[in-house]
Amino acid sequence: MAYFLSWYQGVWFLDGQQKAEKHQFKDKPDDPSRFHRSDKPTGLFSNRRLRPRFHSMFLLSKRNLNIMVENIREQLRQLLLEKSVRTGEFTLASGKQSDLYVDCRMTSFDARGARLIGEAGWACVEEKLTGASLSAAAIGGMTLGADPISLAIGMESARQLPNGFLQVFTVRKEAKEYGAARRIEGNFSTGDSVVVVDDVITTGGSTLRAVDAIEAEGGKILFAFVLVDREEGGRQALEERGVEVVSLFTRTELLGGS
Repeated sequence: MAYFLSWYQGVWFLDGQQKAEKHQFKDKPDDPSRFHRSDKPTGLFSNRRLRPRFHSMFLLSKRNLNIMVENIREQLRQLLLEKSVRTGEFTLASGKQSDLYVDCRMTSFDARGARLIGEAGWACVEEKLTGASLSAAAIGGMTLGADPISLAIGMESARQLPNGFLQVFTVRKEAKEYGAARRIEGNFSTGDSVVVVDDVITTGGSTLRAVDAIEAEGGKILFAFVLVDREEGGRQALEERGVEVVSLFTRTELLGGS
């Protein structure tokens, strides 16, 4: 019997392919972890596929799933430290002087980085949506920093929830002066409940401009997801506006470890 891990709608389980007719599995009425054999052919190898029932012993525990997510998050942290974090004297977009510069685009436009952002980011967003009983239609933020992050999370949500994934949009810094003259491009409609995204927040100014644009188009902000919170007042500014902030890393966590 050969087994492999498979992901289906938020749950990892052990899937198997019967290799010989001699293998027999007998149901035990009081055993919730028993297997049953599918009557219909599935997969590439026809009708001998075995699937675990609801509480199979092979289901990975929530604790193990959390360990897997933390491992992905740590890989992403290390990649951010390697590619995105710089020390020195910098003038930030807010105009403030700082000894730390975090260029998340070096990681979010890296193929491996995008995969890690999608996996860790979606786990974080999905946990918030589920825990607060929220339903989001789409995810997006101010171009350019938010774009690869929004797309990575949207793609991961589609991989895990093919019938209920997040659509993706982007907010222009200014409305274009031709065509439909849109400020928001992509999969956004008036009335949508959305997650607003930013790569880094310092004062929160760019995130607030995205919030203004989304609300002006009739969108409802559920919360803000940011890759890195520099812990320099941006979270407080957003929360004063009524926008809760969910960050994958704070400056302390990024530089000092989780």
